[in-house]
Amino acid sequence: MPAAAATAARENIDCAVAAAGRVPAELGEQLLTAAKDAFTTSLNSVAAAKPAMPLVVTSYPVVAGDGLAPKDYAAQPAAPAFPLPRAAWS
Repeated sequence: MPAAAATAARENIDCAVAAAGRVPAELGEQLLTAAKDAFTTSLNSVAAAKPAMPLVVTSYPVVAGDGLAPKDYAAQPAAPAFPLPRAAWS
């Protein structure tokens, strides 16, 4: 198979079908079979992963850290309601 046809066939299924028409029949048939298998495998992989995405997205805050834990605001020091005197800055 010419290098240009092989490179084009790796780009997407349309290019693979076009490249298969430009090579000898037996090689073109093998290229079409490989392209169809690759396309079907990738489509099935995406279809299998899609239902899990909402679970992954919604569980990320829980797994990543403190996302859904209740906050204890009473334990945190209150911010002053007025500016601190200059002596308190250092």
